[in-house]
Amino acid sequence: MAIICRTSLLRASAISRAVQGLRLTTALVGAGAAVGFGAATLWNDQAQAQDWLGVVDGDFYNTANWSTGTVPGSGDTAIFDRAPVRSVNVVSTAGLAALNFTAGADAYQITTAPATILQVGTIDNQSANVQTLNLSQGEALELSGDGLTGPGKTIFDTSAGGTLYLNGTATAGSGRFIGGDGALSLSPPPVQLQSGRLKVAGLSAS
Repeated sequence: MAIICRTSLLRASAISRAVQGLRLTTALVGAGAAVGFGAATLWNDQAQAQDWLGVVDGDFYNTANWSTGTVPGSGDTAIFDRAPVRSVNVVSTAGLAALNFTAGADAYQITTAPATILQVGTIDNQSANVQTLNLSQGEALELSGDGLTGPGKTIFDTSAGGTLYLNGTATAGSGRFIGGDGALSLSPPPVQLQSGRLKVAGLSAS
């Protein structure tokens, strides 16, 4: 499997850990990227599973859209299967232990509002459909724990000016991204890794 990194504008800063104009799939596709890695977020071991019903609207915070009648929080796992509403809006800061897409899940678009932070321990896509997370300007997604798992494809779209933080290990298909305390900066010309391993200061992708 190819891991492809493309950037047209570099904003390199070891402390900013910013990603702008980046798309990350089972391959890594970026535009203007600086990806930062730090200590992983610790999550509650007693996570509860809550299923997205999507029977009312696309509001993540509408309790009627969830199987338990409550909105999942930092110790919980949000499960997405089949639902009438597949465009989900996160309008304020949220934290999840895991975001899981079942084998039969529809294709979802999860969009965050500006100036919010979404912390997720693990994103697991077991479906054949592409799952997309759209990060708005000033919004940050911190992916910690096991990172990306499952055979399905997940896209992080930060083209609107969002920021992506990768902490811990992220696995997407046969791609594996391992982070330490440093920063990975991608600059022109485009870098393509067809096989083998790319390693930068303890940070590797293969």
